[in-house]
Amino acid sequence: IQEFVELQRSGKRMEAIAYARKNIVPIGTEYFDELKQAVALLAFESTTLCEPYASIFSKARWNDLIEQFKSDNYSLHGLTNEALLSILLKAGISSLKTQYCFNQEFHEINCPTCNEPFNSLAENLPFSLHVHSVL
Repeated sequence: IQEFVELQRSGKRMEAIAYARKNIVPIGTEYFDELKQAVALLAFESTTLCEPYASIFSKARWNDLIEQFKSDNYSLHGLTNEALLSILLKAGISSLKTQYCFNQEFHEINCPTCNEPFNSLAENLPFSLHVHSVL
């Protein structure tokens, strides 16, 4: 639909209509609400303040499309949005974290989860199944 929006924004209405007939109408039954909004764009100028059409014409919509593309690409290739280093760091901290890590009586100077900066990372992670600390 963004190609249709860009044609409409540049004032090429006839090209936008031809593009819609060729590319948007065939998928109309699946995305009927988006199709209705796209066709209604023909009645508005790109400078309109009428919502939801103003947000469709907005340049900020490109950021949403970029994020959607990234998300779809990650899921298509079985990747995660979170950095691999962050995932591995959280796994390591979680394996070291015990219930004693946040108790000041048992504070261990050599324990990474008892000290900053890992202590703040470990707060929301689950405890490991160690009954006694291995440090």
